[in-house]
Amino acid sequence: MKLPLHLTLLALVLISAGCKERGSAQAQTTTELHGINLRVHPDNATVMIRSNSAGSSEFVSIVEQQGPLAQFRLPAGTYSYQVRSQGFVSFENSLSVPKNKNLEVWLQPTP
Repeated sequence: MKLPLHLTLLALVLISAGCKERGSAQAQTTTELHGINLRVHPDNATVMIRSNSAGSSEFVSIVEQQGPLAQFRLPAGTYSYQVRSQGFVSFENSLSVPKNKNLEVWLQPTP
């Protein structure tokens, strides 16, 4: 059974945060998550997102599109993302959360 894209990403972010805090006696704080919509063309593209916080390139998630709209819930910060699909030129850029809320990427066919 496949989960919706935003639930898959949220689960990975929460698991990652939990692993960092494991073994710590400190109380966990709640991180506010912000909604991001990324519409891609072609609609079967793969989206990869990485966190750029504190100089690290910590892996966040790879999400395979199951439709033209990926919806993410991410903590505030700067992220880089890549959109790719077979037969198309890959696209890379960055986004700021919560500043960027709605993004759209049109991949160009490979010459």
